[in-house]
Amino acid sequence: MDIEIFKQLMARYKQGTLTQEEWETLRKSVANPEFREALYEDMGTSFETPAFHQADWSTERAQQVLQHIQNKIAASAPVIPVYRQRRWWLVAAALVVILGGSVYFASSFFSDKKTRVVITKNSEIQPGQNGALLTLADGRQVLLDTMQNGEIILQGGGKAKLVNGILKYEGGSIGTSYNTTTTPKGRQFQVTLPDGTEVWLNSASSITYPTAFTGNKRKVTITGEVYFEVNHINGKQKGATAIPFVVQYGNMEVEVLGTRFNINAYKNEPVINTTLLEGSVRVQSGSEHVIIKPGQQAQLTVIGGQTVSKIGIQSVNTDAVMAWKNGLFYFEGVTLAGLMRQLERWYDIEVIYQTGAEQTTEFAGKMTRGVTLNQLLESLEELGVHCRLEGRKLIVEKTDK
Repeated sequence: MDIEIFKQLMARYKQGTLTQEEWETLRKSVANPEFREALYEDMGTSFETPAFHQADWSTERAQQVLQHIQNKIAASAPVIPVYRQRRWWLVAAALVVILGGSVYFASSFFSDKKTRVVITKNSEIQPGQNGALLTLADGRQVLLDTMQNGEIILQGGGKAKLVNGILKYEGGSIGTSYNTTTTPKGRQFQVTLPDGTEVWLNSASSITYPTAFTGNKRKVTITGEVYFEVNHINGKQKGATAIPFVVQYGNMEVEVLGTRFNINAYKNEPVINTTLLEGSVRVQSGSEHVIIKPGQQAQLTVIGGQTVSKIGIQSVNTDAVMAWKNGLFYFEGVTLAGLMRQLERWYDIEVIYQTGAEQTTEFAGKMTRGVTLNQLLESLEELGVHCRLEGRKLIVEKTDK
């Protein structure tokens, strides 16, 4: 196997599209010295892991790390990352472990320290997974979690196919009818709309769209958090201009032609964020509108469901914004309250705060979304966030000063 094939396998591994045979090939090739530089470059450019960057592969410890990586791949046993900010110190992230379609930053390889979280009336709470509920125009509902690859017949004669966990629409619908794809808590999903636009839904989100786009505008409505890669298409007449794509959420609209952007419009978040990765978008709220450029984010403060500010624009770290789509939690500057809102949606839990839990404490760093909640709580315990888990209720008892 040459280096290019190794890189392709790594890319497909992180996308979760490897076959069993390819998985075995990758597992065995991790320890091959010929691929070590590629492994270093791939992980080093995608994730900030100083210990991995600085490793001297000729040392005995480096060889132990490499063997540990290979053993963890074979055993499929995750380990927990830990990061701290300000008065919260960084707990060593000693290595990178390839596991379960995600990348884990191991903090326990060179440490025997154990932490315990109080867990009562509870079994292991698994992380979110791929799945959604499709509501058709006639009210029928299809649970996409358990459905295998196959066709769904739509009103108007159109068809949608579930292919490798992605819902893809095909042409053929007559008239205008609407479908809604909804991800409950603990689910995420990808949809290819009838115009070829690619859509990714974070947990507790939805998108409503026509089964065939007609007229001079393509319009969809969303809730929660959704990432778009809009397909640029022109009108049917010769010389026709591009047909705009419009996303409505609450009393706001985003209008684009062909571009990549993310909208975070959860009702329990204090700010609605529209982040542009590529192209140009126009964000409108009431009579006010702004145009943002790649790397910028349009922000609108919301209290009680009502917007209370003008649209602000600031430059942002797009990797942080898109971490959820890439299988990561990104906690740079995130408060405990903000972190817990993410956990509520991803693990389908309810968070309750007791007196002594400082919700404004800030975190830093990143970790995989592929760990179980119980494992993540062990990491928080080391950071001084003391929790108790009862069923699907997470009680935050206190935080260390």
